[in-house]
Amino acid sequence: MTDLGNQASSLKAPDYCIQLLILAEESFVKQSGGDMTLDEFTQLIEKQEKCPESLSKALQALWYDKQGDWHKAHQVVQNANDTNSAWVHAYLHRKEGDLSNARYWYKRTGQPEFEAELNQEWEQITRQLLSKS
Repeated sequence: MTDLGNQASSLKAPDYCIQLLILAEESFVKQSGGDMTLDEFTQLIEKQEKCPESLSKALQALWYDKQGDWHKAHQVVQNANDTNSAWVHAYLHRKEGDLSNARYWYKRTGQPEFEAELNQEWEQITRQLLSKS
């Protein structure tokens, strides 16, 4: 029996199926790292409500933003000190419409201000961060 099967085998049938699915998805996230594509990341967000803690703060914030929780996304990157989180922070303030605050964060990252659609920026940041994972 696999590790996933061993972890879930003590549960009753419905709980077993749910737990096995959760464990499989978490295992996928942990094993995928830089191999995860934008499409796979987006599909995982659609399938799984809980954000995997194994993701970087920047990717966690993008996860919550994609789920429509701007405040949670902002909370995740608010006090992070890394460049990737600052980049996501800039994007979030741009999305919020606070362009002066967004410009401040773009300058901290060295990234140019993004001028296309917000969903294109989300995809560009996510794709780049997944390739670094």
